[in-house]
Amino acid sequence: MALIAGAAALLLLMVPAWIASWLRPKLLEHSTNAVQYAATRAMNQAVQDTIAGLDAPLVSLTTKEGGTVAALTTDTAAVDAIKTAVVQAVYDSIGALETKKLSVPIGTLIDPQFMAGVGFSVPFGVTGLGVVHAECHSEFSEAGINQTRHVLTLTVSADVGIQTIGCVKNVTVTADYPIADTVLVGEVPLVLAENQ
Repeated sequence: MALIAGAAALLLLMVPAWIASWLRPKLLEHSTNAVQYAATRAMNQAVQDTIAGLDAPLVSLTTKEGGTVAALTTDTAAVDAIKTAVVQAVYDSIGALETKKLSVPIGTLIDPQFMAGVGFSVPFGVTGLGVVHAECHSEFSEAGINQTRHVLTLTVSADVGIQTIGCVKNVTVTADYPIADTVLVGEVPLVLAENQ
């Protein structure tokens, strides 16, 4: 009788451990998607709010007599201010995720096709790791006959920790945002203009 009771007690201890190990990868996948979505939304909002508050263009053209482009100048002080503001806004937004109650319904973990959103919620935690980066990249590309496109892109990345049942995973969320897009138009070559 004692042997049966011991086996039953052992079974009762093993079942929750087995369920937790079976659910852990699914919970980690769903929580990673949820955190990436929330962090990307925070980045999007931070960049939109910062760009909306600009008073002057980030890129200015200097032309020669006759209208040909002499120089393309980027306002580096404004770009640095944007990077600083975006980093702070993203850091604050991700930090706010730590206090939110995030969870996934158990039905979604068991069978998302038939049981999505059903049952009690399995919680998971988010930790802002305090690492947010913003870098600007300038790129020139051909945009047509004697036309050059200049794009100034802000790349934002943030490191976030996800805590689930017996597991911690660090995720880096990265997104690119064009913050200035300029097309430089030169003169069409005379030979080409005459042939058309």
